[in-house]
Amino acid sequence: MVYIQSDSEFELEASKWTNYHTFLTAFSALVTFFGLFSIVFTGLCFNRMAISFGWDSADTLIIFAIISISGLFSVLPRYFADRFGRKPLIIILNNIFLILIIGSTLAPETISFMIFRFFAGLFGVNIASVMISEEVPARHRGRALGAATGIGMTSSLLAAYLYTFTGQSEDMWRYLYAIVCIIGMILITILWFKIKETKRFAHIKAKGKEYLNSSLLSVFHKKYLKILVLSSLVLLLTNWIYMTIKRYFVFFLTEERGSLGFNEEVIGTWMIFIYVGSILGYYFSGYFADLIGRKKTIYITVCTYFIGSVIFLYTWEIWLIFMGLFILNISFAIYRMIADILAVEFFPTELRSSGSGWIIAFASISSIVGNFIMYFIVESLGEWGLSFFIVGTICLIALVIVTLFIPETKQRVVEEIYLTEIEKLEV
Repeated sequence: MVYIQSDSEFELEASKWTNYHTFLTAFSALVTFFGLFSIVFTGLCFNRMAISFGWDSADTLIIFAIISISGLFSVLPRYFADRFGRKPLIIILNNIFLILIIGSTLAPETISFMIFRFFAGLFGVNIASVMISEEVPARHRGRALGAATGIGMTSSLLAAYLYTFTGQSEDMWRYLYAIVCIIGMILITILWFKIKETKRFAHIKAKGKEYLNSSLLSVFHKKYLKILVLSSLVLLLTNWIYMTIKRYFVFFLTEERGSLGFNEEVIGTWMIFIYVGSILGYYFSGYFADLIGRKKTIYITVCTYFIGSVIFLYTWEIWLIFMGLFILNISFAIYRMIADILAVEFFPTELRSSGSGWIIAFASISSIVGNFIMYFIVESLGEWGLSFFIVGTICLIALVIVTLFIPETKQRVVEEIYLTEIEKLEV
């Protein structure tokens, strides 16, 4: 069956890059900046949190495994973005998220910290990728998403720099964390007023309310199941890899390489340079995704990540350890970004946000199960390094296998991707 695209659908695709696309990318970068700051600074401050709350490293794994359960419900705010629009939800979700993070940093004990973090995980949804996928021209989609995330990842430099001060007092990490979040709320709110609703959502809204009344379970239609499973697995495996070196490298350095003199100041100073790898990785991920394709880029960066992990885990020279971590950061950033791109490209406008929300929800299982599994593996093996290598390598191999079955979407208009890959029509 042949499908001829209507004029109204055709006009939704931007013909060229405009100043507004630049502003949208910059705004998305700002939103991403504070979201990624939270992730990076939390990872760096695990040991400082442990001191403040009286945890050991095993407690940390269990606590964040429980907190990660919130990811299973993150589809709800994304579903609201399909019902009420991208613009109102992006400001509501980000401000609620930052308020909850501030609450967690000021929490006096573990239970209240976990409650604040649980709901922060629920509302910590960045729908900027949905907005970019619907607004910018197809040939620039990957690069725009990569640029927004790459610029946003510069927050890692700030996180690493601030981490060098956390050893000054037991609760210094709390004050620094809260101040950054407050600044984020102010900046995002001011610039939000210039953001427009996406043309594709406005087009759906103009058709009538019946187009916005899709069920939360609409993506479980038979035609979506294959891509739902494949995209979820790609992101799940990517998140599971993150649960190893990327998430808990500080414990590895301080507990298994402590004889080399690792402390907050040393790690934080080195990480200022190491996170440049993540910035470059996110930025160039979109470029490579649009140039050689999503799938080939994943294959290449998975191989380089494996090389980086071997260098990081099995060398005792400080400069080689951090060189391995630099390779890890740049490689992970690239295939992590592509996993995000694949999560939003296959669904129609009325289901794009909730569809990607279900993918993220399923992928969050890795954060829950992964932390528990890492706890038992570390306990049984007695070391972080071997645990990281075993889990990480298995997930890397599985990621390559799953990617083989994902359709290539390089420089393709989202409507065309949906019609050919989901509806199985010839456009």
